[in-house]
Amino acid sequence: SAIHRRVVTAYQNSVYSPSDANFERVDRKVKYYPFYVTRVDNCPSVLVETGFLTNIVEGNVLANPAYQHIIGNAIAYGIMDYFS
Repeated sequence: SAIHRRVVTAYQNSVYSPSDANFERVDRKVKYYPFYVTRVDNCPSVLVETGFLTNIVEGNVLANPAYQHIIGNAIAYGIMDYFS
C-alpha cells in the first residue's frame, strides 16, 4: 500500500493532469494474487506494475528516462514509508 500510494501520486503529479479523463483511473487499487514472487516465505516482496506499454501515454512515459527516475523514486520512497 505504501508503494502504491507513492506510484499513484507520481503518475498523478507528472503524467496525468487533473483535467485529464484518465486522472482518476490511474489508481487501479492494490490487488493480491498468488504470484510465485510474492509467495516466497524467506523475504517480503511486492510486484509493481508501473504502467501499460499498450497505452500510448504510459508507453511513452515508461520509455522516458526522466519519468523512469520519477517512478523509480516513487517506489523507493514507498519502501522507505513502509519501514518508517
